[in-house]
Amino acid sequence: MTCAAKTLLAWALFAAFLIWVAVLAFAHCFYNWDMVAYAALAMDWSGTADPHGAVYRAFEAEVPEPVMRELIADGYPRQVAESSEAFASQLPFYLVKPLYIAVLAALHRLGVPIVAAIQAVSALGVMLTCTLMLLWLRRHLSLGAAVLLTVALAYASRLVDLARVGTPDALSVLVVLLALFLICERRLSVAGSLLLLLAIAVRTNNVVFFVLATGFLALREAPPVRRRLLAVLGGGLVLWAVIGAFGRSWWTLFHHTLVQPLVFVDQFDGPFSWALYGRVLARAGGELLVRDIAASSVLWFFLALAVAVYQLRPALRPWLGLAAANLAALFLLFPLIANWDRFLVPYYLWIAVALVGAVAPHGHSAGQEQSWG
Repeated sequence: MTCAAKTLLAWALFAAFLIWVAVLAFAHCFYNWDMVAYAALAMDWSGTADPHGAVYRAFEAEVPEPVMRELIADGYPRQVAESSEAFASQLPFYLVKPLYIAVLAALHRLGVPIVAAIQAVSALGVMLTCTLMLLWLRRHLSLGAAVLLTVALAYASRLVDLARVGTPDALSVLVVLLALFLICERRLSVAGSLLLLLAIAVRTNNVVFFVLATGFLALREAPPVRRRLLAVLGGGLVLWAVIGAFGRSWWTLFHHTLVQPLVFVDQFDGPFSWALYGRVLARAGGELLVRDIAASSVLWFFLALAVAVYQLRPALRPWLGLAAANLAALFLLFPLIANWDRFLVPYYLWIAVALVGAVAPHGHSAGQEQSWG
C-alpha cells in the first residue's frame, strides 16, 4: 500500500470514528434528569415563556416514551415535575455552569430543539477532544498509529461515554485538555491558564485545578509572565465567587447528591455535620475497593500509567503532583465515586499522551524542545 493510500485510510478511519461518536450521542443517549434542568435554564435564557412547563413539553416531544416515564416517575422526579416551586429550587444547582447553559441557549435561539442541542454539544465536545488528541499524538507517532491510539484512548478513558451524557462534562474535558496542551506542550502559560479560567464557567469544580496550576506557573515563571498569571488567578477567583453567588452552598449540594435528594431545596437548613460528612467519606473510601465499582472505573489503570510517567518524565512530576492534589480535593469535596471518571477524563488523556511522548521512538520530534518535559 502506498504512503498516500495509508494516509487516506487513516483519515477515513478517523472520520468514521467521529461519525460513530455523533451516532452514539443522538441515537444512544443516556437520558437523565440533569438534562431537564439544563434545558429549562437554556430555554429561559433564550426567552422561552414558562420554562417549567415548556421543558417537559419539549422532552415529551423529543425523547422516547419510556424515557419520559422515567423522567416523571414516582418520587423525586414526579414531585419536581408537578411543582413549579420545587422545580425552581433545583435550578441553582445547575446555574453555576453558565458557559454551558449559554451555548445551549444560543443553539436553541438558532432553532435547534433543546434536547438535540444538548446532544450536539456533548457530541461536538468529544469529537473536538478526539481531534486534539490526534494532533497531540501526531507529534510523537505516525498518522495511522495516532488515529488508532486516539480511538483506543477515547474508549479506555470513557471519553466516548461523555458523548452520550447530556451534561457539561464533554465541553469541560475539551477546555481543560486544550489548556494542558498549551501549558505542557507549547509552554503558553498565560493562554493555558486563561482556558482553565474559562473552564470554571463550564464546571465550577475546575476551580481547584485552575488555582493549583496557575499558582504553580506563577511561582515558576519569570516576573513579567508571573504578573499576568497572578492577574489571571485573581480574575478566576472573582469569577468563581460571582458564579457561586447564584448557586447553592457546598453542604447543600453535598447533602442533595450524596445523602438524600432535596425536593424543596429552599427549605433545607441542615447544619454541617462532621459525623455525617465522615460517614459519607468512609462509604466513598470503601467504594473505591468494592469490586463492581472498582471494576467499572478506569481510575486504577490510569494511576498505573501515571506511575510510569513519573518514572520516565521527571519534568512532569510537578504536574502529576497537581493532578493528584486535584484528585484528593475532589474526594474530600464531592466523593461521588461511582461517577468519578467523568471529572477525570482530561487528566487520564494527558497522562496517556505524556507516556506516549516518553516511550515513542521519535518522542522528541520537531517542536518538542518547547515542551515542559
